[in-house]
Amino acid sequence: MIIPHFNSYPLQSAKKIDYGLWLQCINIKTAEKGLTLSSLEQIIAIKAGLNLGLSDKLKTAFSHVKVLARPEYIVSEGVLNPYWVTGFSDGDGCFTFSIREDSSRAAYVINLHKRDKPLLLKISEFFGSKGIVGSYGAQTSAEMRITSRSDLNTLVIPHFDKYQLSGIKQNHYLIWRQMVILITNKAHLTPDGLAKLKELKSTLNKN
Repeated sequence: MIIPHFNSYPLQSAKKIDYGLWLQCINIKTAEKGLTLSSLEQIIAIKAGLNLGLSDKLKTAFSHVKVLARPEYIVSEGVLNPYWVTGFSDGDGCFTFSIREDSSRAAYVINLHKRDKPLLLKISEFFGSKGIVGSYGAQTSAEMRITSRSDLNTLVIPHFDKYQLSGIKQNHYLIWRQMVILITNKAHLTPDGLAKLKELKSTLNKN
């Protein structure tokens, strides 16, 4: 069930490279109907490029094995499915809100490993090439961030209203959505509006 699913509905991020390497390992083990030294060494060579690679113990034990280089991640050229964008945001997206004395700011953010930066650019393109995509955390991660109230109201909110999130992330989104509407209507400039924002903020992204 697992392999047919991911073959029919391919991954879009750099994780599809890990899936492909993992599948090679499964196929080797299946073909051999078990592990021989030869097949084990083939798997070790592939595992070097899978996820975090080999542990120090495996590197020492199989130092004679020529490891395979991890394939280059190339983002697909097709248009992203809106349901996929929502599903991906459910797992890796975040709706944030900051309140300061002089301003309040909402943001829709996705933070990934730096190798997934091409995908973040693709997601940004899906939302009209809005927001900023950059590298963060000593260049180890990449982030897409949309903060413009206009873009949030005309692109982000309409998308998630139509293609809804699941579980607790949907609750977080609905709270965040209320906050965006409040600042759009300049309610944050009144004492009551600011108090309402702070009340909502206290529940945002809380389990």
